[in-house]
Parts: sequence; C-alpha cells; structure tokens
Amino acid sequence: MRTVSAAFSVLGLVLMVSATAMGQTPGSSQSASLPRVISITGVVQPVDGQPLREVETVTLAIYADPIGGTPLWQETQNVVLDARGRYALLLGATSAEGIPAAVVASGAQWLGTTVHRQREVEGARVQLTSVPYALRAADADTLGGRPASAYLLAPDAGDAAKATNTGATSKKSNASGASAGASTTNAVLPGTDSFLAKYVNGGADIGSSGVFEDAGGSVGIGTTTPLDHLHVRYDNNTGDFTGYAVQNTNPGALAYSGMLFYDHTGALTQFQGYNNSTHEYRINNIARVSPGGAFNGSINFMQGGVSKFLVAPNGNIGIGTLSPQGSLELSRTGSNAVLLETVYTNGNANANAFSIARLANGSPAAPSAVQAGNIIGAWVGAGYGATQFGNPTAGMAAIAQENWTDTAQGSSTGFFSTAIGSNQAQLHMAVLASGNVGIGDLSSPGSTPAADRLQVFGDIRVGDSDTNGCLKNFAGTGLVGTCASDRRFKKDITPFDPVLDQLTALQPVHYFWRAAEFPERHFGDARNYGLIAQDVENVLPELVVTNDDGYKAIDYSKLPLLTIQAVKDLKSENDTLKERVAELERIVSELLATSRR
Repeated sequence: MRTVSAAFSVLGLVLMVSATAMGQTPGSSQSASLPRVISITGVVQPVDGQPLREVETVTLAIYADPIGGTPLWQETQNVVLDARGRYALLLGATSAEGIPAAVVASGAQWLGTTVHRQREVEGARVQLTSVPYALRAADADTLGGRPASAYLLAPDAGDAAKATNTGATSKKSNASGASAGASTTNAVLPGTDSFLAKYVNGGADIGSSGVFEDAGGSVGIGTTTPLDHLHVRYDNNTGDFTGYAVQNTNPGALAYSGMLFYDHTGALTQFQGYNNSTHEYRINNIARVSPGGAFNGSINFMQGGVSKFLVAPNGNIGIGTLSPQGSLELSRTGSNAVLLETVYTNGNANANAFSIARLANGSPAAPSAVQAGNIIGAWVGAGYGATQFGNPTAGMAAIAQENWTDTAQGSSTGFFSTAIGSNQAQLHMAVLASGNVGIGDLSSPGSTPAADRLQVFGDIRVGDSDTNGCLKNFAGTGLVGTCASDRRFKKDITPFDPVLDQLTALQPVHYFWRAAEFPERHFGDARNYGLIAQDVENVLPELVVTNDDGYKAIDYSKLPLLTIQAVKDLKSENDTLKERVAELERIVSELLATSRR
C-alpha cells in the first residue's frame, strides 16, 4: 500500500484553526471563538509485527519543509486505538493556547509523526491543509486582516433615493474610513445553478467554474450529466491527457502515487499505485476475513463479465477459471489450451527451455539439498473418469539418484503409463544416471538393472508385416535381420581370404564372469560361453577391439561370415579330395584290369 510510515499512517487532516492561525500576523490577538488545534484521524501499523497496544505514544512535529530541517514545534500524546489500530486526536491539545500562532504564521505546513516503538522512524510528512469554511472562519473576525470599519460605506444625500431604486448604491470609504468621494454599486456577478463558483476578473468577482454538481450529489467536470459520483469529460485525440493524474513529488524509495480503496466499514482494503524509485506498478489487495485475520481478497481481470485472469486469495493463478487447483491452472471450453513458447535466438546459442522445474527441501528461508529418490519435476496427464478427475496416468518425471551437492547431482528420467483396465501408472522406460536405457515392466528408475546402453526386459520385435527389421552396427553394416545388401549399393567388392585354418584355431570355452571384482560391468552370475579375446587376437586380430580402458572385446557379428568362408574353404578342399579319390579309383581300376590279363 502507499506508505506514509511503516508504522503510522495519517488518514485525514482537518484544520480547525482560528484567525490567529490562518489570517492574523504574529502578535495579533487570538480569537476566543475558534481553538488553534487540528483534528487528526489515522491508523497505527507496527513494523515489528507485534500486537497493537490499547494506548500508543506518538510524537507529532510541524515543519516548514516536506523533507529535512528541524521541527518548529512538536508535542507528544498518548492515543487510544481501536481493534484496527485507528485513533483520533487533536493536535495542539496539550497546550492551553493550542498550536502557537507564530508556528503557523511562519509558513509551517508539514506534519511528521513517530510512534514510540522499537525500529520505528518518523514517517513521510503530510502537508497540512484546510477545508474551505475553516479558511472563511479564520477571516471572520478581521475581514482579511483589516478591521470591519475599513469597509463601512459612508452614505451621502443622494444615497437614500438611489437605495430606493437599486438598494446597492453608496460611496466607498478608504482604508481609514474616510469617504472616497465616489459613488459605486456593490457588484455581484451572477452564477449558474449547480456549478461551483470560482474567482474571475483577476480575483475581483466570483463566477461559475467548470465543476458541476447535480441534484443527486454527482459531480461532473466538463459535463452536466455525470454518469457516476465523479465524471470527467474532455475531448483529446493526441493521447496527452487521460482525465486523471496523480503525482507524488517525494523521490524516496517508499514514495507511491495512486489510489486507496476502503470497504463499507472504513477498513483499507486495496492500494493501486506507482513507486517513484523502483518504477513498480503495484496492485495490493489487503482485504481480510476479519480485523487482523487472514487475507482473503483476490485480483480478477475480466472481459465481457467473464474472468480471464485471476489471482486467488491463496496465491494460485487461474486463466479461464475462478478456482485454480494448482499454482497455475489454464482452463478452456471447446478451444485450444496449448501453451506456446516462441523464441528467436538471433544467433544466441542459449537453450530455449519451455519450463524448468526446481526442487529444494526445507523452506524458502532455509532450503536444503535434494535427496535420492526425490521427484525433481514431472510432466503428467490426468483425465476425468465416471465422477471425477483421477490420478495422473501417464507422463515423465525427473528423479534424483543420489543425495545432491553443488557438484554431485545424479538423476534419471522415468516414463510412466497405465495398463488397459487399470488406474495405476507404472514405470515402463527409464534413462538412468549412467545413460543406460531400460525398457519393460520396471519398478523405479533407481532400481532398474539396465546393465548396458539399452536393455529390454522382455521380447523385441522389429520390422513390419512383410519383412524383419535390421539391426546395424555404428558403420551401418547389418548385423541381424533383413538388412540392405543389393550389389548396386556396393563397390570395391573383394572376397574373403581362406580362413579355415584360423577358425579351426579358435577354441570356444565355457566360463563364469568375475562379477564381484567388476561390479560396474554388471556381469551375470550364470555360466557363459564364448571365445577369449587374446586367443582370437593371435589368429584373427581384425575381430578384436581394445577399448579405452585397455580391456579387449570381440566383434562376434563377423564370425558367421567367416564361418561361411571356412565352409567354402572346407568344400573346396573336399572337392579337391573327391577329384583325387576319383582319379585314384580310376588308376586302381586300370591296374586291376591289367593284372587280370
């Protein structure tokens, strides 16, 4: 809200001073009919947050300037507060003569107030003002500082006849009471019904202003048909005027200009204004359930009588709904409710993050680190069942995989879905902190035993209705399945060299993994079979790869092709042996035939 002080706000000042305070010079006599005091109403709002006391001590000081300087006069009073902290007092009541005449006559017109509580300081000063008839009352005894005799009209012999005809002809006396020797008429400039008066003709006469008040008390400025209690009407097509201007000339950090709203009980409920220092435009709804109770006001932006943007009492924001169920709820009926973010980087390589979910344990005042298993953020979907909206049934979530520090922040991403006929979401895919991906019926990302870059817990089906799919290596060579192999795709085609001897040199073995010594490898405990990389490297080095960690691996995908070549080699040798056997059989037959002769 607009601040006069964090602790003490002056809500109204009504000047009730005598001619001494407003119309006399220093040293003149004080009117006995009007006390030199000021009626003040206001409210105490302690900055220390402690409950109000029934009686508070307040020091009030009058200054010549709005900022700086020393008090020209001050007094301290004990004020009685109501349940809302409101009070009423008479400034100057502690002295029999009220506010000294010399103080007001010196030009003093700024009031500062201070509540006697810890951490309280004097609030922003408020200019002393007066109501119109207080100004008139101040002039009643002296008629503008001159005695009444200075304005007596000295009648002459012809005045009686003139008075009979006009009732307003006389000779005007000068300031000393002597006749000026000239006859004049008391001029009265006629006004217009329902218009407020103003001085005209250099202040000599009173005429009509542009402020109109109708029979119902509504005021129009520039119009005689006000449409509300105050109606400002003007004609401007340049945008230079808005019909209403507010300016606070104080440059302080707590200086606001704006409007205050009060409810039917007189309680301050809302402030709208602009801060001179921060350039903030503030809308602050401070309505409460009861005095000192919880805030329960909302801020509602509407179009055509329909809410389009709402800030609910609990701080939730609703777009298209009056009852947002989360921090932000977007509601649409029969139209698109997609959230869009469009960014043109203009060469800037910064990422366009649509949403970043952040989590901390503890509280805003004392946050603590994320712990293993915490869901850092999630995008989930939920739908309406037979009678209500159900729990989320599908989505993805970011999950912490360790207790976080500023440098250790392991996490995984889980993807959830719900089986047909069920309403309980299950984890079906996870990208682990290691980067490994697990697919299948999983329990949680942290416990998913995806031992390799991709592990499927269940069967895999690839291909379409006509063919199997193809599993390829990094170079694009088909490993398993129906893979592209048309001659037209290939060049520099050369056959394998004979490999029968090399393959027969390989020794398949059974073995058990040393799983306990290499837990990061996720080896199994069952008996396995295969080849020894070092043995293969001695015979077929092109099948062996040495990884960055120095350990060796075998490209088993080449063995089937090498086996085909070995079979070909074996067939070639077998065909040669067949030919030799046939030749030997022919020679034997010929020898036997010769021996029989």
